[in-house]
Amino acid sequence: MIKRFLKSRGWIRDAGVVGFLRIKAWACGEEELQRLLREGLNERDLRCFALQYWTYATVHFLKNDPLNDLRVPLEKLIKETMSSEEKAEERAKQRARELLDGLRQSLTEVKVECECRDMEKDWKDFVERLREHFEDWRDRVKGEVEEYVLDEARREFPEIFKDARSLDEVLEGAKSGSGGSGEKVLKKFVKKVEKVAKYLQKISDSINELLENVQYFSYQYKRLGAYYFNKGQVNNPKGRDPKRLLKFHEVYVEPAMGLLRGEKAYTGDDYTCTFCGESFSVPKAWRGNVPFTEGDFAPLGVSKSKFSNYFYDGNIPHKCPVCQLMLLCSFAGFNRKPWQLRDIEGTDHIFVHMPDLESTYRTNETFSKTLKAISKGTFEQDPNLYLEAVKAAITSVKRKSSWILQNVLFVEIKPTPSKQGGKPKLTYFNIDKGMATVFDSLSDGQKDAMAKALNTTYVLNNTFMNLGTEVIKRLLNRASLKGLIFPYFKDYLEGRAKHSALWWMITLEHLTNQARKRIRGGKPMNVKEIYKRLWVLRSMGEEVLPQIDLDKRRRIGQRFIGLIRGGRKEEFYNELIRLFVVYEEKIPYAIFSLLTEEDHLTFQEKALAFLTGFVSPSEKEDKNEKEVVQNEA
Repeated sequence: MIKRFLKSRGWIRDAGVVGFLRIKAWACGEEELQRLLREGLNERDLRCFALQYWTYATVHFLKNDPLNDLRVPLEKLIKETMSSEEKAEERAKQRARELLDGLRQSLTEVKVECECRDMEKDWKDFVERLREHFEDWRDRVKGEVEEYVLDEARREFPEIFKDARSLDEVLEGAKSGSGGSGEKVLKKFVKKVEKVAKYLQKISDSINELLENVQYFSYQYKRLGAYYFNKGQVNNPKGRDPKRLLKFHEVYVEPAMGLLRGEKAYTGDDYTCTFCGESFSVPKAWRGNVPFTEGDFAPLGVSKSKFSNYFYDGNIPHKCPVCQLMLLCSFAGFNRKPWQLRDIEGTDHIFVHMPDLESTYRTNETFSKTLKAISKGTFEQDPNLYLEAVKAAITSVKRKSSWILQNVLFVEIKPTPSKQGGKPKLTYFNIDKGMATVFDSLSDGQKDAMAKALNTTYVLNNTFMNLGTEVIKRLLNRASLKGLIFPYFKDYLEGRAKHSALWWMITLEHLTNQARKRIRGGKPMNVKEIYKRLWVLRSMGEEVLPQIDLDKRRRIGQRFIGLIRGGRKEEFYNELIRLFVVYEEKIPYAIFSLLTEEDHLTFQEKALAFLTGFVSPSEKEDKNEKEVVQNEA
């Protein structure tokens, strides 16, 4: 009976279940996670959940945004100790990142016992352990900086500071320092030490203020408010509330435990939960929580009075107490995207939904580790967000097939802390059969070459993005790549873009288009054969009119790309023939094929492949890419 509550029930609830499982795994370990996946949920699993929820939320958010408040004074502090070194600012930023990464890592070790006895006392003990971690980290930073300052003081002013043991003693000794020719140098050094002391104090004050807000939940509720607008006891606008932990347990955990126990005391109107499909009754006091509203998941913008979400055909969805608790865990189910993989949408979280719950959990765990490695800069390969997500999906399930690929759903969100700060963003899409066919057909070497080629930052309409992420995302979303290909082609002709990235965009656009045409009833298509034909067209473009140097080819390409974009094939053909006439070269018979339309390749597709070869870089520059694609085409 109880296992039904941990079955897959759609991405909205499953994101919450993945978050719930992450919270339990963090608090109780892998063994407890395996038991939950194997046996399902029972009321004993929720006895300490309020404490586990708030401690996890605290660490989860502390590892991200608030540490940025420490970054600026920390960088300035470290820079003061490197002022005479080359590239001091760059090195200071690098050292600050290392120190903050160390703090983040240590925070993951601050946990609570899986079995609690007194939640309020356990919460206070948790906050105290957090304080110790922050203070130990601050003291290590202070010791590192202080040692540098003392060494410099003893070296530059041995008579004044030979007995100094701290920053305070350095400042005290400076007051009794002798005048003379070294007085200006001494004053300059003292100002530097005063700045160091000021930044250390600022860091200490920021830590104290942060921990004060953590202790009384005013810090956490603001972060959770981005996901749950005006949700009582989660994003309660009252801010500081020392009783929030117990109130959360009373309002959300106790009703779920009662439902799992099958308590008869839960009587009243009967409802059917939209998410788990189970019938349930609740007391009158809890009925306001039954409708699924904006407070349960803000990015969906659901309102029972103004807008019943289109997911449910305009009906107001209901939720049982167990599913309500799962929904409040969705913040933990989404994976934070690395800043290096920005895209036009501007979303900062992603969730991968699979056909079954365990695969969904395993895939997101694998994917989350990849994202963390990319963020830290320790990921060994060239990162492409969606290719890595697909790989995580494939390696996390036992049944590796195109059916699995076609049932992977990507959900992206950008939560906002308040409605005044802008609307939350939500976008989602899945791998269709056409893209799954192409992805299955490309070899591992080709996929690696593609990922490497597309791993570049590109600016489109004044927006910075990772090109590889944007390309795969558009294909997944069934959007054309031509809006990227044509501006990128122009940038390449002007020397501001990569030839290999251009080729892969053109190739992927053609292959996915053809795969989808075949599914809609077109002629049978072989991905490898189409790829080979595109490569032949590219090679033909490289070989014709060898007497024209590369710079002139690219200038000619500026004219050709405009004609291709407008679909003006007669003008394109005339311009191309004119080149052969001017250079008194025989027109190759294969050139005539550019004019013909086929079921598999249009004029635009053929001409782009040809032009990519015509304006290609030197043999030496493009050698590695050619070896990969020629060997595996």
